[in-house]
Amino acid sequence: MKKYWSILSFVVLAAFVNSCETNTSPSSPAKLITVQQIETSPGYAWFTTERDAYTPQADTVALIKAAFKSDMHKIYLHVNPSCGCEGTQKLFPHFIRVVKDAAIADSSFKIYSMAHATDEHPETSQFTITQLPSIFITKNGVPMATIKDVLPGISVEQQILSALQK
Repeated sequence: MKKYWSILSFVVLAAFVNSCETNTSPSSPAKLITVQQIETSPGYAWFTTERDAYTPQADTVALIKAAFKSDMHKIYLHVNPSCGCEGTQKLFPHFIRVVKDAAIADSSFKIYSMAHATDEHPETSQFTITQLPSIFITKNGVPMATIKDVLPGISVEQQILSALQK
């Protein structure tokens, strides 16, 4: 009888362990947020500190300001603001600093808060998100560039300018 209880216990334990593991992240809808919401949300003090500490290259920011055409260009940011990864902690606030310094209007970019890259978002048919953060720059609705990482030796503003010059 002990043998059967041991086997049954093992099967129940194995089923329990397997039920806790998922191969895919649960999908939930992305939430449209603003910079102001991030700045005033508890737990995101790192955002303002990192954004304000970043000093973009002024000459490149001026070129971005001249190249960005609000009637043609749009920016879509998909980010998990609570993530401690370098992309979120560096790329995202640096990107926002450059956009703000280049006087790009809030109406020209959308920020989606997502827990997972698999979350549903309004541009699913236009963009495939494989990691967070993912930033897409479009021209007349066509994606011109995706910025996903802090690249060694290439500033965020250089990445933006390169996308706008395509």
